[in-house]
Amino acid sequence: MKNQTRGVDYLDVITNFLDDNDIDIEKLVCVCTDGCPSMTGCEKGFISLLKKKYNLTNILSFHCIIHQENLAARVSIPEVDLVMKNVINIIELKNDTNLEAIFKEKREQKEYIEFWNLVPGKYKTLQKCAHFLMTMFTSTYLCETSYSKMKYAKNVYRNRLTDSHLDDLLRVACSNYKPDMSKIVKKLSQFQNSH
Repeated sequence: MKNQTRGVDYLDVITNFLDDNDIDIEKLVCVCTDGCPSMTGCEKGFISLLKKKYNLTNILSFHCIIHQENLAARVSIPEVDLVMKNVINIIELKNDTNLEAIFKEKREQKEYIEFWNLVPGKYKTLQKCAHFLMTMFTSTYLCETSYSKMKYAKNVYRNRLTDSHLDDLLRVACSNYKPDMSKIVKKLSQFQNSH
């Protein structure tokens, strides 16, 4: 970058790079920045300009973990300590050889959701982000069918259904996962063949 570092300057440099290297901007899922106003500003920040120029309304933006760590090292605030805990969890997850082996196995079978369900609860934030990314709608058809399933699940006869339960019901209804019911039933303590 030369001269100024405004949001529009970042946009020009990055779009020129993507054009020069034939990279399709429509496939961009997320942007990681240092959190400065020229990157994250509501009106003239790089991310908002990128969203407007290419109509990327669902793009995710993250504050770089390394920059967060650098800022956190300067200040001791409970909220910052929480961020640092998440950073440490991500680093631990990255270095967990057992989980890496499980991930490679699940990746070969294309069972990504099953992998994230096996990840221990201490990585809850990372799990939540992964589930969000894996359940993004790729077409309006999926969105409309999910809405129909939600409308069916939340009817006048189920008026006490909480948002949490509705989320669980939709996750099951919209999933392609097929549970092995006979295996599940055999694990039950009071399993009876007669029923």
